[in-house]
Amino acid sequence: MLGPRQLPSYALTRAVEAATAYVRAGGPASLTTPPTTRPLGPLELAERVRARSGRVVGAGGVFDPLHAGHLSLLEQARRLGDALIVCINADTSVRRLTCGRRRAGSGPGRARR
Repeated sequence: MLGPRQLPSYALTRAVEAATAYVRAGGPASLTTPPTTRPLGPLELAERVRARSGRVVGAGGVFDPLHAGHLSLLEQARRLGDALIVCINADTSVRRLTCGRRRAGSGPGRARR
């Protein structure tokens, strides 16, 4: 609702800000899920899903380079449960598995992709 002497553009800006906050909070899920100030860690996520009798699925790998086969694996794994937790091999694990024959990006870099 517009206050006295306010332009429609003011209302539009406020509506866009409210819609952005709603989507950022999880859209419709934000109405039943308490807001968090930080992303949930994997253990917290698993606890919440299981508390609602949900199924947690895990998938892991190096994922470098991330390719269509990885995406297919992750999509299939996600369909098996209510939440998917992706485990990314640590840098030391990658070196041990490949005996140093293969270069992979750093763990944090691979996690952001």
